[in-house]
Amino acid sequence: MNIFESSFILLITFLIAYQYSKIVKIKRKRAIKLFLWHTLFCFICTQFSIQNQLDAYGYYVGSQDISSVKYVDFLSNTGFIFTFNSIFSNYLGLGIYSCALIFSLIGGIGVITMDAIITSITKDSNPKIKILYELFIWSPSLHFWTSSIGKDAILFTSINLILYAFLKPRRRFLIILPCFILVAIIRPHIGIVLLFSIIGATFSRIEIPRNYRLLIRLIIILGFSYFISLGIDFLNLGTANIYGDQLNFEKINNLIKYQRTITEVGNYSIDMNSLNVPLRLFAYMFRPLFLDSNGLLGIVASIDNLVLLSIFIYPILLAVTKKRIPIINFSSVNIFLIIFICFSWFFLSSTTSNLGLALRHKLMFVVPLVYSLTTITKGLRTDNNIKNFNQSKIY
Repeated sequence: MNIFESSFILLITFLIAYQYSKIVKIKRKRAIKLFLWHTLFCFICTQFSIQNQLDAYGYYVGSQDISSVKYVDFLSNTGFIFTFNSIFSNYLGLGIYSCALIFSLIGGIGVITMDAIITSITKDSNPKIKILYELFIWSPSLHFWTSSIGKDAILFTSINLILYAFLKPRRRFLIILPCFILVAIIRPHIGIVLLFSIIGATFSRIEIPRNYRLLIRLIIILGFSYFISLGIDFLNLGTANIYGDQLNFEKINNLIKYQRTITEVGNYSIDMNSLNVPLRLFAYMFRPLFLDSNGLLGIVASIDNLVLLSIFIYPILLAVTKKRIPIINFSSVNIFLIIFICFSWFFLSSTTSNLGLALRHKLMFVVPLVYSLTTITKGLRTDNNIKNFNQSKIY
């Protein structure tokens, strides 16, 4: 490792992250602590990747000469990571740790954004409950996977920025488009889910200037048509006929089964075919959970999952204790959250049989999930937007 080179990159990334923390109004000391904690995991993850020849190491080696990487489209999916990292590894000649620090900066911006989102809504929470949210924000698994060379840092940050934009769309709406494009390029299937979510939110009562509303909706409709066809072609889900390519639902079902089978490898693989939908959703989000963990990484992941499970269970227990249920306010941000979380959680849990992969992939929607749960908890505790179980009716 070139210490002087990496130190210079570390200084540059620190200054950028520090300036960004001012934009999202994170306290100075907290921003510094988050950056240092995240950077620590960047070095740990990079060293771990080199020793075990993981994806991050492969991305770096391949990016030094991308012409040697076969069967990859260098403008989408995995190829985009090779192409992006080649700017630093090939053209600027940076070492693997320096490149990792750049990806760590991207992930760090996502972490700072996450902290701004969650801290703002939990500032009046019960001190004991605040501890759970603090444990989530500082969770090692989250920082480990978003601090290395790869897709996770970019996806995590892009989706957090989209959520951040929807919280105040009148000021931040322009953030959504570039972040969506990045997600659609890197993971087209998540891009499709994200597009449905954005469309649902945009066509609701969204707070954006009227002059831009029609133009933005027209752009979204055109983008919808393009990215849906792009995603169908990428995933090979179309069926050709005299009217052109159409979505083939049998192919979708076969793709889900295929993805579930090929991910059923490694120490943390489970048989998803033997689980019903609720158990599959639980396994994807909250396992490994101590009894099925292996080694130190498994124990750390189990602790993080226990924290996430506690955050998930708390509003349910609170609702049962108070005998009340929250009334859903169908604002633009809530519509976005409902569509994105439900579809992402369902389809990813249906196609992933490896809990190690699940730890990484669920980072794409775990912050929106925690934000939603926090909103529900806050409503129940303050007696706002709630009604009694006995008064509720099912039509």
